[in-house]
Amino acid sequence: MFVLERVSTNAEIREQSEIDSIVKHLSGTTFKPILRTMFSAACAAATLAENSLGVDALPNRDPRYRALPGHQESPIGDLLFAQGERIAERCYIVQPIGSRLAVFEIRHHCVPTSLPDFCSSLERSVRARLDGRRVRGMSFDWHPVKGQVVRRVGPSSRFSGVELRTKKPEYSDEELRAARLLVGAESRGLLLQLAQLGKVRATDAKLPPKLVDELLAEQLLRKEYLVLCRKDSRTLCQVENLADLGTVSGGKLTCATCGRKFSEEIVLEIYAGTDAGKRLMTSSRWMTVWLTDLLIQAGVARETIEWSATAGEDEIDIMTDALGLRLFFELKDREFGLGDAYPFAYRVDRYGGSLGVVVSTDKIAEEAEKFFQEQRSKSSVSIDTLAGDNIQSGLRDLIDRYSRLGVLQLLSDLSGRFGINIVAPIVSKWMEMFAGAYRQGRYRPPVPQSEEQAAAKVAPPDGAGGD
Repeated sequence: MFVLERVSTNAEIREQSEIDSIVKHLSGTTFKPILRTMFSAACAAATLAENSLGVDALPNRDPRYRALPGHQESPIGDLLFAQGERIAERCYIVQPIGSRLAVFEIRHHCVPTSLPDFCSSLERSVRARLDGRRVRGMSFDWHPVKGQVVRRVGPSSRFSGVELRTKKPEYSDEELRAARLLVGAESRGLLLQLAQLGKVRATDAKLPPKLVDELLAEQLLRKEYLVLCRKDSRTLCQVENLADLGTVSGGKLTCATCGRKFSEEIVLEIYAGTDAGKRLMTSSRWMTVWLTDLLIQAGVARETIEWSATAGEDEIDIMTDALGLRLFFELKDREFGLGDAYPFAYRVDRYGGSLGVVVSTDKIAEEAEKFFQEQRSKSSVSIDTLAGDNIQSGLRDLIDRYSRLGVLQLLSDLSGRFGINIVAPIVSKWMEMFAGAYRQGRYRPPVPQSEEQAAAKVAPPDGAGGD
């Protein structure tokens, strides 16, 4: 997933020449500006003087329209890439907006943020290039921009008075470990069997010993022992520990049929369910916990994930607006059929979803897939499907793809006043390249520094930048 963060500070840039000088100072460090590099190359190709054309020529000023009274266009900033050893790890947008200076950082979620370092480099460039009297009026107290960083794209709810009631994800580490075990069909099959029968013999369960140990360790399974008469297989008693057989009546209790001690009779292992297992299997809670964890691993912040979005009798399992797009998730621990497809498509459309995602542990019925294809051609509703063994990798790719759409939407908004969209295609290709390198293992996230290493890090000299 690609992350976009934005901060701003009270530092007014009044003239185009001021931001030009600041960006030029930044470009002498590890940051490479795109717009100004492109203009310099274009001037060189046309055999023009280096400074004969600047980025202020980019805005599409239509002479048919007059500027509003008192309106003054902000100077043009730039898109800068932070150079890594082999691959650009982050890119930044520096843009004056009125009396404030805004900075955007775009990075993959596997890359740690370096926004504070960039802001420090930018501050040093401002101080180096602007008059000291101007700088004294600037605070350089960077604040996150309130509200969504990316404007939510896609349709809003068709029912303006309808609000979805949601709740935040709540689960323990123990539940998460247990949910990961229940991803396997064997584990879920046994727990469903126990829910119906109460108890089963170990020989009937036919589970690998390692899996049984894991289920017992996570308290999804409870082991008991059934004592049977060796002569007629009649049930004599049931104990939770084998040691209990030696303590029943001092270990002297004998079978009335064959005369043997209980400890000498046939002892069978049996499995019983637990309250923890029942709780996770009820309404497929395990699947909700598991998918939430997959979303977090894909880069979605936990605080942006909502459970059980309801309005009246309608309910949506998981919802998130984290990507600048409203995503609805429908979870099914069985085959997803045509009868499930109709209501889900309706809810996605009704409540302003940009995308619906169906996740099935089994498969998606062919009729349901055809229905979703028809919906894509008839309306703005788009529904993706993930099933079986492809859920984990498919979800990661889906989140990555739609996070890029959210970033590109913001970039399109920023460059909307240009005659052509210069910034978005470059960032789009960079994100595509980075995502491919990450998936193929050609990019390894840096190892986090310890507090001691960070404290020993030598600060760069004044005017020097850093990533």
